[in-house]
Amino acid sequence: MKKTISMIVTFLLMLLTLSSCYIGDGWQDTPEKALKIAADATLDDQRRLTSKNVIDKFNIDDEVYMLFVSEEDTLVQAHFVTNEKGFYHYSGDTEEVSLVAPDTMILNGDSEQFILFNYFSDETYVWGYKYSNVEIVVNGAIPQSKTYTFACDGKEWSIDRWWIEIADANTEINIEYPGDN
Repeated sequence: MKKTISMIVTFLLMLLTLSSCYIGDGWQDTPEKALKIAADATLDDQRRLTSKNVIDKFNIDDEVYMLFVSEEDTLVQAHFVTNEKGFYHYSGDTEEVSLVAPDTMILNGDSEQFILFNYFSDETYVWGYKYSNVEIVVNGAIPQSKTYTFACDGKEWSIDRWWIEIADANTEINIEYPGDN
């Protein structure tokens, strides 16, 4: 009997993991409320996911992305899923800890820069972040961009969110700096 119950519990946990099921009180009527629920999980989450300044929110299909300066004075992009009732659930985040020496998600114009996420994608929509003084070309085209100015870590910053639509989700993304030769 214990073995059967153990197998059922294991199977249910596997199903929850594989289906990316979101349960509990994380479902909220705004992304901000869903972020607050996620921030209450641990002290680290509280520092990283508590927003001092929401810079932008943008939608891609049924998902919402929020760019903000955290209580910890880092730049964070949070991701939210929505359900059929129009509620939001926090899904994950990417944090740029040091804007002076970005290594997570902000292109700094150095073609040799090691960066964890040089772009994000959702089907055929591709986007990322760069210093505003950096020019890039994505797959031979100049992407659209939006400039954000904000204070973080005692300094004013100018960061662009760039985006481009590609024809096929399987297309390899190639980012170039036109000034580099």
